[in-house]
Amino acid sequence: MRNGNNRSGMKRYESLAADMADSIRAGVLHPGDRLPSVRQARASRGVSSSTVFQAYYLLAQQLDPWSAVGRIVTAAARR
Repeated sequence: MRNGNNRSGMKRYESLAADMADSIRAGVLHPGDRLPSVRQARASRGVSSSTVFQAYYLLAQQLDPWSAVGRIVTAAARR
């Protein structure tokens, strides 16, 4: 995931979700990998826990099917 500023014109949670999706599609995160914890994502991006939860919710919608329990990357999410 990228540190720093939002993507132009995106809300913070949208930018975070887009960065996570990019990491999955690029193979940085592999099937079976856990996404960063809310605390880790919050600290690395300087955002609130609520922003991270919104990003994970948006990511789940974008990369269906998705394992929300434990926020684990599934093989189908990489497509």
